[in-house]
Amino acid sequence: PEVLKLFDQYVHGLLDRRGFLQSAAKYTAAGVSAELLLAQLAPNFANAQQVQGNDPRIHAKYVEIPSPQGYGTVRGYLVQPVAAKGKLPTVLVVQQGLVPLNLDRDIDRVGAFVPARERRFRITAAQLGDRVITDLDKVHDEFPDSQFFELTDAERLSAPGMAVREAGVSFGSDDYATDAAAGVSAPLAYTEIVVGDDGVPVVQQQTQPAPRDQVLAGLRISASARALTRTSAAERFSGVARADAPRLATLGLARTAGVS
Repeated sequence: PEVLKLFDQYVHGLLDRRGFLQSAAKYTAAGVSAELLLAQLAPNFANAQQVQGNDPRIHAKYVEIPSPQGYGTVRGYLVQPVAAKGKLPTVLVVQQGLVPLNLDRDIDRVGAFVPARERRFRITAAQLGDRVITDLDKVHDEFPDSQFFELTDAERLSAPGMAVREAGVSFGSDDYATDAAAGVSAPLAYTEIVVGDDGVPVVQQQTQPAPRDQVLAGLRISASARALTRTSAAERFSGVARADAPRLATLGLARTAGVS
């Protein structure tokens, strides 16, 4: 846990590389250097790549956006589908890892430094050109309370190493629409496996169509049906922009229409 706290300070700019290596060295086991420990903890973003940058289906580039208040520029990686037509939905996420936002108490310090003035921070609005946006969604991250608040020994022992707190905001629209005419009919294919009294699964050579009620029950409670976007065919392919675009979401039950 102590090494993870040091690494969190390192990635959030509260501790430089030399400071991390010197502090982490006393927690390393025999035969393990602090350099090796840092290499194991540091994320490898290249391994997380799901789509190659030169994929012919996308157009990717870096863009720089100047601050209207003169605070320099923000450099971002913009990826757009090549065959897209018209305006594309966009959600902009603004996240920082220096201090937790929108706290109900003052920050006592930031690492080893004591703030000279402000002790609470929040993002109240975003501006795109002349448009001011106040309808903001919260973005969260983990912060070590021990780096921001003066805690007693008892509080240090009972408090978690990391606490989930606000770290930024997101805004925009990821609505989407589908073309009903683009739907393609396909037969339902499946493999029927029967498990006998002896516990041995046997693949059936001639499958028997499942009763309609069983198919509907499976559509309602199966794992794939729990995605919030698995709504009825009439709603899913209505051609109207929907607010529930595919995203990570909590568990939900699908609403299903009839199956023929």
